[in-house]
Formats: sequence, structure tokens, C-alpha cells
Amino acid sequence: MIYHHFGDRSTLLQNALEHIGNRADGYTQARGGDGRTMVIEILLGEIQDIPAVRTNSAAWGELRGQATFDPALRPLLAQLTQRWAVDVTALIRIGVADGSIPRTASAQQLGVQLTAAVEGISARWLTEQLSTARARTLLRSLIELLLGPRP
Repeated sequence: MIYHHFGDRSTLLQNALEHIGNRADGYTQARGGDGRTMVIEILLGEIQDIPAVRTNSAAWGELRGQATFDPALRPLLAQLTQRWAVDVTALIRIGVADGSIPRTASAQQLGVQLTAAVEGISARWLTEQLSTARARTLLRSLIELLLGPRP
């Protein structure tokens, strides 16, 4: 039935990636505050003891790993990863504009660095090498370090 509905494995995985990206939007929404606070909230939202977050993160990791062997997945994976980095970059720019992030910050570079850091820490969290509390503490300190001191 799966192949009947999706056609092939690659299409199934592409649909799964799209679903994961859309579902993540639901639990990583900024709730207000200055740009710096919103960046921190959104990124920490990726590491929570909520089953949907854990499942989403695990599926994202599996699909990212699968893209190593399935070139057809790479464009969609790149598109969704870029969308995430662009969203974070936009919040960094808000922080620069409102003065909560130093004006010398490279928003685009930080967007990529911070989302990559979340993926790395998340992988260790999912395999229980890090507790949720420890993963969030490490991630928060890394975010603060990369964003620089509050002006």
C-alpha cells in the first residue's frame, strides 16, 4: 500500500521530510520578547521531553542519515534545512535591530552554525548520551557564546 500511495521509497521519504518540517513549526514558534530571546526559545524548542519532539527529531536524524545514501533526498533536505536556518537568521536580524545581539554578528553565518549545533546536540540527546536538562544547558551556553554578549 505504501508503494501504491507514494510510488517509490524516495517519494515516501520526501513526504516524511516535509511532514517533519511542518510539524516542527508547531513547537518551535517564538512567543515574543527580544530577538535574542526568540532565537534561544526556538532552538531550545528542538530539545524537549515531549514525545512529538523526540519522534520528530529522531525521524529528522534518520532521514538526514538516509540522504547520505539516497541523492534524491538531498535537495528537499537542503531546502528544509535552509528554511530553518533562514528562520533563525531572521530572528538574529531582529536581535541585531533591537540591540539584544551585537551589531557585528553575521546573522546568516550564525543561522547555519546554530542550527547545525542543535542537530549535533540533539543526536547525543536522542541516544541518551545527554539528558534533556544537560542537552538544553549545553545548547543554551553555546547559543549565548555564538551570539556574543548582550550589548
